[in-house]
Amino acid sequence: MTAQKGKPVLDLEAAARLVERLEQDLAQARTGSGDLARVRDEVEQLRALLAAQPAQEQVHAGFSRLRETLHALRDELARDAFEVGDYLARIGRLLGL
Repeated sequence: MTAQKGKPVLDLEAAARLVERLEQDLAQARTGSGDLARVRDEVEQLRALLAAQPAQEQVHAGFSRLRETLHALRDELARDAFEVGDYLARIGRLLGL
């Protein structure tokens, strides 16, 4: 991963795999939570973005928003048996954090 304008270059294939895994886990989570719906929306936006051959900055911004959302919802998502810690670590590595 090389830096470009102060931000790491993201591995878009790894990002797409991570989004796919997130979608699979979200499909198994309880559906009643509005906060969980927010995570689903952000993951869907990332999936669509990655399918459109985006600029690195767009992907970085999308994963940064998702990471902030996951941090904010960590306790609730943990109750829903959603492995937030693993995703936060993976997203952090993608973002070079």
